[in-house]
Amino acid sequence: MNFCEVATMLQNELIKMRTDLRAGKISVEKASMDLTIIAGIDKLQNTILKTKIMERKLKVQLRQSLLPPIDVEVDRITCHDRDGKIVTRADCLSFSGDSANMESCRSCENFKYTRDLLLPERTNRLAA
Repeated sequence: MNFCEVATMLQNELIKMRTDLRAGKISVEKASMDLTIIAGIDKLQNTILKTKIMERKLKVQLRQSLLPPIDVEVDRITCHDRDGKIVTRADCLSFSGDSANMESCRSCENFKYTRDLLLPERTNRLAA
C-alpha cells in the first residue's frame, strides 16, 4: 500500500467511526482508542515519508560526489563550420585560432562558451 492509499483508508475509517459514534453503534471509549491508534499510524507514516525523502536526497548527493569531474577540454561539441562534425572543446579553440576561421567562429555560440570556459582569464581581462 502506498501513502495515498493509507491516507484514504484512514480518512474513510474516521468517517465511518464518526457515523458509528453518532448512531450509537460504538462507545466513546472505543472511538477514543481507535483515534489513538490512527494517530499512531499517521505519525509512523509521516516518519517513514520523511525518512524516504532524506534517503533520496542522500542518494543524489552520493551519486554526484561519485561522478568523475568533467574534463572540459575533451568535452565534445558540434562544429557548425565543419559541417556538424563532433569535436572537442580544445579542437574548437584551436580551429578558431586559425586566421582563416576567426571571423566565422566569432559568431558561433559553441565557440563563445568554449572560449569563456577554457580561457577565463581572457574573459575577465576583457570585462575589466
